[in-house]
Amino acid sequence: MTIKLYGNSLSPYVRKVMLVLEHKRIAYENDPLSPVLNPSEEFLRISPLRKIPVLRDGDFVLPDSSVICRYLEDLHPEPALYPPDARTRAFACWLEEFADTKLTDCLAPLAGELLFKPRVLKQPTDEANVARLRAALPGAFDYLETIAPAAGFLCGDLSIADLAIGAASTNARYARITPDAAAYPKLRALLRRIYDTPVFQARLARDRADYAQLTS
Repeated sequence: MTIKLYGNSLSPYVRKVMLVLEHKRIAYENDPLSPVLNPSEEFLRISPLRKIPVLRDGDFVLPDSSVICRYLEDLHPEPALYPPDARTRAFACWLEEFADTKLTDCLAPLAGELLFKPRVLKQPTDEANVARLRAALPGAFDYLETIAPAAGFLCGDLSIADLAIGAASTNARYARITPDAAAYPKLRALLRRIYDTPVFQARLARDRADYAQLTS
């Protein structure tokens, strides 16, 4: 039975799971619902937190993007997205958590103000809130600049850490919010390498189609 993933790809958490599925070439169906705008009855039955994503694999249902990604890694170990040694794997999981919390907390509200409020909700952008949210960006960017490698990816080969940070940054990128080149040269270069991977290029193309449909 084909895996089914509930949630719109414009959610950074759904996007992260999609990247894992697509990198591992796992066939899946997507129900592109929003838990706020158009939750289905089926979704409401299987999502106790009313959050996306939720994954259904036959009669097995699993919420939470990080838990889902680890499940997919266990089912399909190759190509691996979690490093083999304990310390590097733990560091990759920490960076996934950082992306899902601190980075998303900084970037998602900005994307909401600059992108989704005017284009999807047809509401005006709150410029004062934008200024306040921009002032919080160094709280996430400074740390990532200190750990970004000069070449390659965060934990050696492409890993869940890179996919999570790229997924968390994409909506802000659509809203033209990117790390300053002078202040964050290593982070900018890392994001460029992440976005240039084949799996991310394919996902960005699908994202654009989803966004166009959502805002039409």
